[in-house]
Amino acid sequence: MEAIHSLGIDGRLLIAQIINFIILLLLLKKFLYGPLVGMLDRRSETIKKSLEDAEKIEAELLATEERNRESLTEAQTETKAIIAAAKKSAEEEGLKIIESANKKALDQTKRALQEIEESKNQAKAEIKTEAAELITLAFEKIAEKKLDTADDQKMVKNILKEL
Repeated sequence: MEAIHSLGIDGRLLIAQIINFIILLLLLKKFLYGPLVGMLDRRSETIKKSLEDAEKIEAELLATEERNRESLTEAQTETKAIIAAAKKSAEEEGLKIIESANKKALDQTKRALQEIEESKNQAKAEIKTEAAELITLAFEKIAEKKLDTADDQKMVKNILKEL
């Protein structure tokens, strides 16, 4: 102890400073480090969930496109069947019936294709709307604040153009 005192260090003051330092470390750990780590963990989970949601939306989009392709193929198959039946009937009943059957088959094909196109457009619109909502939600969660309506709509339109 005399050696420390000869260096100009007060032992009691040194012990008090060590105790104060330990108390300061404990307080910082409890009130700063713990909440900070918790906040970072929550933020990490939010980002992870947003990425998972984006992957789900992408999978749903691919599934919808596949269903639309299947519907188109089915409509084409049905159209071919209708045309074949119309040709057979037309051969039996003459040239007048052939023209009538072809026109009917063409109208049905157009309607079927139009319905498929409308369904496809509606599905795309729904997916874009859901994607825009999820993107907006993800952005809000990341930014932790709500943008005003004009900025929000402008950002969503830009993102939808990229999609």
